[in-house]
Amino acid sequence: MLPWGDRPLEEASLFNPVFCALLLRATVKEHRAAAKTPLSFPLAFLVLPFALHEKTRLALPASARTMMTSWLVDHPELVAGFGERARRMADTTREAIQFGCHYSLLRIEGAGLDVGKRTVKPEPANLAENTEEARACYAAARLLGKWLASGGTVPTVMSLWGVSP
Repeated sequence: MLPWGDRPLEEASLFNPVFCALLLRATVKEHRAAAKTPLSFPLAFLVLPFALHEKTRLALPASARTMMTSWLVDHPELVAGFGERARRMADTTREAIQFGCHYSLLRIEGAGLDVGKRTVKPEPANLAENTEEARACYAAARLLGKWLASGGTVPTVMSLWGVSP
């Protein structure tokens, strides 16, 4: 991963560690609310390739009532390249986790990732300044948190998405 100052402007903007950490936090928060447990650490590496991928966001259901497994079966074209996207974004995810933990947006809890002690008000997803794309990214991150809470074991979920830990 390039040092911050050497990154192309577009890459620095899209993969901003603050934004990426807040997306991870949105997923972790929803997972915590639904499952009452931290998000398993390997599953954190699914968040950014899921929430930042426009084609995936455009195909998402309106609510988490649609089961993740049935959605995945209905969208094999989005699963096909997911493993490679996740691999390419692993460094960005690690950077976002480090940033989030450093600023107490996230915290490591056992073998998982949990919401940090820092209170963020107003909720970043609800800021009036957000673009529609940013709102869609937050909505996707929250949906994934709900899906991962009921998606099965880590190996099962990773296998469904075509990712090996």
